[in-house]
Amino acid sequence: MLKLCNGIKKNKMLCTNIAKYNQNNKFYCGIHCNKKEYYTLLPKVSKKKNTINNETTGITAELALCNLFNIDFNSNIARTNNKILHQITNQLKLSNVIYKLNVIEHIGNDNTKIDFICNNQNTLSLKTNKKKNGKIVPQGGQATLKSFDNYWNLPYDGLLINNSKRYQWLQDNYKLFLNCMLSKLYCCDYLLHINNCDNTPFVQLLKKPNLNYFNDNPIIFDKSIYKEKWSKKKNKYSEFSTNLKINIDNNIINIGELQFHKSSRKEIKFRFYYNFLMLIS
Repeated sequence: MLKLCNGIKKNKMLCTNIAKYNQNNKFYCGIHCNKKEYYTLLPKVSKKKNTINNETTGITAELALCNLFNIDFNSNIARTNNKILHQITNQLKLSNVIYKLNVIEHIGNDNTKIDFICNNQNTLSLKTNKKKNGKIVPQGGQATLKSFDNYWNLPYDGLLINNSKRYQWLQDNYKLFLNCMLSKLYCCDYLLHINNCDNTPFVQLLKKPNLNYFNDNPIIFDKSIYKEKWSKKKNKYSEFSTNLKINIDNNIINIGELQFHKSSRKEIKFRFYYNFLMLIS
């Protein structure tokens, strides 16, 4: 933690500078003494807040499940958060669904679609949301442009200039793409979802829907063409994103969000809306 200087300024007022040195548990910034070589240099403390991102939340949930079933955790414990761990653990203990599982091994650090092995070699995938009713990324739902082109056998060579062609392909082949995303989300025998992890987590097993759901259900693209809008504030073209929607019982429901990232990572990202998954499960 940061320490304030105990030194006295020339006007006899207490100094409020951040301390850099320690002498017998009295702290000094180094300005109000002439012999700072006799002082112990304090370690630097970062002023940056320790943010809890989606990755931290997901890995912490895996640790909570490992602790509950008394199995080894094979990820880096330094990437977890104690507050989130406490919140998730409490709700896991209160949940009835968790005891339907018999988790015997954690393999979440092996970069596969499976996070846990249960008895009888059943597989378990774990998904989390920091906030309530957020969006859920299926396995492979965050592909680089090159990976996307290779997977769908498209001749676009991973180049940004072909994003409009990729978007047209998605509109023409939405049944194929969305059914694939459903299959990749429900890729294990069990899908355990923990919602609202930042506050009061809600634990549930998501039922596997019809994985060909979109064969008989037309959808709506919010934006008919791929167009990057100019941002005056950022002085550059913004990244393109759109919502995919469906009419269920005369109600227009958001299916998911499609994003084309082009800055730090050139990728296409698709996420299902939690509320849509609840409707079709």
